[in-house]
Amino acid sequence: MNESIKEFLLEKNGICNFCNDFDRKKNFYGNFTRDQEEKNLSALKKKLDDNFNVNKKYNCLIGLSGGADSSYVVYLAWKLKLKPLIIHMDNGWNSKISNQNINKILEKTGFDYQTLILDWEEFKDLQVSFLKAGVPDIELLTDHAIFAYILN
Repeated sequence: MNESIKEFLLEKNGICNFCNDFDRKKNFYGNFTRDQEEKNLSALKKKLDDNFNVNKKYNCLIGLSGGADSSYVVYLAWKLKLKPLIIHMDNGWNSKISNQNINKILEKTGFDYQTLILDWEEFKDLQVSFLKAGVPDIELLTDHAIFAYILN
């Protein structure tokens, strides 16, 4: 069986476009030192402090799924003494470990937390419809629900 990806290209150097793109991104994102990370985080804190009244209860929103990435972002916010409102959108696919992680990080940080629990039957029907229609981005439903929740 001969399958190919239509976006696949061999570039002048004989290496595929996906590999070259990865190397460019790796070189950009992978070269940050701990000092550079600290400078970036300090700049972010200053920007939030400068743009939001210090008397406001929150200066940012952070989505928390219970996975490693979002949990680490919440940890960094706690370390920086930010004032986030933590939000979580439960679309019915939470795992036991993600729920445990959410509880642990909220207990540690003491941050305020809000969650939106979607109607499982309705959400499941929409996901099945997306699958049957061949929509490539199945997470579009979750993304729209999160965005609508944030706006509300």
